[in-house]
Amino acid sequence: MANKIFQKLAPLFISAGILALATYFTYDGYTKSTTPSAFELAANRLGFNGYKKADKIVSAANHQEALLKQLQMAGYFQPATLWQTINHLGVKDPATTFTKIYSAVKKSKADQSEPSKFNAKILRKNLGKGTELDEQDAMDFILYTAQNAFGRKLGQERNELAAHDWMNTHKTDYFAAATTLRLIDRETPERQEYDKAWIAGASRIGVWARIIDYDYTLSKYNIKVRGETSILAGERGLWANIDGITPSVRDKLVEAYVTKRDLDTIDISLPVGEDMERVKEGQEYMASLAARSGVKLDPSSPFIQYATKEECPPGYFPGRVYPKYANSKGRKLTETLMSKDLLTTYPPTNVSAITTVDTLADQGQRPTTSSTARDAAITFVKDIMSGVYGDKKEFVILFETNNPYIERQTIATQREVDKVLKASKLDSRIKVEGIGFKCKQDVATVHSELAALIAEKWKTATGEDILTKRSIEKLLFQTRDNSSITTPWPDMAEVSTGSLVQDFFDDYLS
Repeated sequence: MANKIFQKLAPLFISAGILALATYFTYDGYTKSTTPSAFELAANRLGFNGYKKADKIVSAANHQEALLKQLQMAGYFQPATLWQTINHLGVKDPATTFTKIYSAVKKSKADQSEPSKFNAKILRKNLGKGTELDEQDAMDFILYTAQNAFGRKLGQERNELAAHDWMNTHKTDYFAAATTLRLIDRETPERQEYDKAWIAGASRIGVWARIIDYDYTLSKYNIKVRGETSILAGERGLWANIDGITPSVRDKLVEAYVTKRDLDTIDISLPVGEDMERVKEGQEYMASLAARSGVKLDPSSPFIQYATKEECPPGYFPGRVYPKYANSKGRKLTETLMSKDLLTTYPPTNVSAITTVDTLADQGQRPTTSSTARDAAITFVKDIMSGVYGDKKEFVILFETNNPYIERQTIATQREVDKVLKASKLDSRIKVEGIGFKCKQDVATVHSELAALIAEKWKTATGEDILTKRSIEKLLFQTRDNSSITTPWPDMAEVSTGSLVQDFFDDYLS
């Protein structure tokens, strides 16, 4: 009798067991899928957490996936590159970490060269899962990976970078992702009134275009700047390769200045690589500027180009065409002098006067966004402390630059302002708001700028008082160990891409 009852109930017990197992694995898969990955935690901490700008809303997921798409197109998830990164980060068990990370890479198809086959959502939700990498490790992983940026050397300018084949092949896909990362489109003012305005220093084409666009922006959006406007320039020596402008582009800038035309509608790109027209124009401009400014060039040989690093004086580089001065201790052609010349030749019509910050070179290193911002902030804070602004506590600076540099330069400038404000012990708040025209650069420049942006975000996320596992010098390309790891990576055949249940939730849940 009992046996007959068991036979009748057995199918029910089996069904219940199967249901229980299915429920367990489904719940387990759901839990694993909805738990943030180490990458998601790190990306969120770095500020890739979505944004709303005008009528555009970008979710955190899309923001982070755009970053992964950039890195995938560059080939940074190929096994050889991934193995180098993991080993140089110094994780405890690189083989196990590589195997688990590569499982997510392989499942998302990030290790092949076609962007359309790559599933960024799968990699976002799984990168770092199941490893010993915590949020800080993952932040370092992101920075180290982005810093590959095809080896920009110390002192190398963006227009001197080499373009890689993938940059031409995937240009459309790359710029689509870069747009989501806010590296492409124009950034417009959020207010009608500002306490001060700064224009970021740059090469001649950059400063000139920013002056024109600043004047256009004030008129277009009816902006009022209560205080003075300053160009953040400095003691960077000029050279023809970067400060020259191709004549056709120069003529477009003149037209834009005269007609107050939107620079977004004009092609004034400065591609990487050498351009003899630009170099020749740069020599002509520097000779003319020297004559107008009383700077003495060598009359027999006014320009010099060094062939090797050994020939170069401190701060100089081979391949660049520099002015050759009659007296090494005499006055030099600098970015500050050039900026003043541009203001005299093409004065803005919507600004009564613009001053020029002249930041000195530091031990042969040219002024940077940070050092020029520091000097401008010191002057501003002194004015606040002297009572120029009365009892006012809240200040906003309109910061004119252009993409792809807006977010990175704004972060760096804000950091310097905060440091100066903190040192002054002044009970005030100063906000820097970056604006500027849309990107005119190519993929090589934008990709390099992405690496620089992530470095600034890393500095902000770690802060001054937070103890990090690795110093930034161990992560940045120019200061880290870039030697090759000769130990082979684990056998690819041993790498698992996960269970079917997990795959379901990775594919359909976000």
